Amino acid sequence: FFVKEDRARERPRSIERSSDSWEDRSLRHDVMMELRQVESQIRQDVDRRIAQEKKVADREHETRHSFMKELIQEQAEALSKVAHNKTAQDMNHGSLKNRLDSFESSVSSSIVKRVASLEADLRELREMVGCERLAREQHHGQIQETLRKHSNEDKAAREMKH
Repeated sequence: FFVKEDRARERPRSIERSSDSWEDRSLRHDVMMELRQVESQIRQDVDRRIAQEKKVADREHETRHSFMKELIQEQAEALSKVAHNKTAQDMNHGSLKNRLDSFESSVSSSIVKRVASLEADLRELREMVGCERLAREQHHGQIQETLRKHSNEDKAAREMKH
């Protein structure tokens, strides 16, 4: 390429002015051919670089795609586990509700029985207290009677002494 340019510089000006000369045409043809070769080499270099960049981009894309597929798979598995756990919880909740209802019924009937037993014990205690009070009142009356009797006897004995 540079050799042909040097030939163009060596020519006299009169030749340069004549645009239709055979040498000018030949020189332009040679220059054009070299330009086409340089352009072809540049295009090949650019195409090679583009192909290399495309390979790198494809690898990066494939890596990211694989990563995203794995991430989506992990998320799907996690979601499946959550759904399974939710189903199990719902089933346990149903059985837990049944168990709680049964427990509540059992406790309720136990409380009713205990209250009835306590009320019966309370009635019995009231009867016992009532009987005890009556016995105490009778005993108190007997003691009062005995005291009055002794008091009257003491008065009578004192009066007799006087």
